[in-house]
Formats: sequence, structure tokens, C-alpha cells
Amino acid sequence: MKPIKGTLVRSPYSFFEVDGADPELQVAMDGGLSPTVNYGRSSQFTWSHHDSVLFLSEVFSPYAEAVLS
Repeated sequence: MKPIKGTLVRSPYSFFEVDGADPELQVAMDGGLSPTVNYGRSSQFTWSHHDSVLFLSEVFSPYAEAVLS
């Protein structure tokens, strides 16, 4: 396997709230009831050897722990 050239850097996290009553979020959850507020974080990755930026957003449901247990 060839080593990857350059340096990968992740920005600091940015935290946010998502309205769980949003109709698009309800559809994405297969019509299941979503909590009123979901929490999320976003960050971006830059790679010194490439001129692209990757934006990553993650949303965490308060019910995630119960589902994963």
C-alpha cells in the first residue's frame, strides 16, 4: 500500500440543533416520530495535497443510545 502524501486537517467542531419536526427529517426516519430537537456537529477536512474540501455533518438523535443498546 502506498503512503498518502500530504497532511489531512480537520477543523474544530461546530455544534448545532436540528428541528425534529421538520417534514424532510420525518420522511428520512421512515415516518417514525422524531424528537423535537436533535443535536449535531459539523466540521471540514482539508488535505494539503489536494484542492478539495470535505464537509461532514452528523446529526445525533437523543434516542440513539436506546437503539444501539
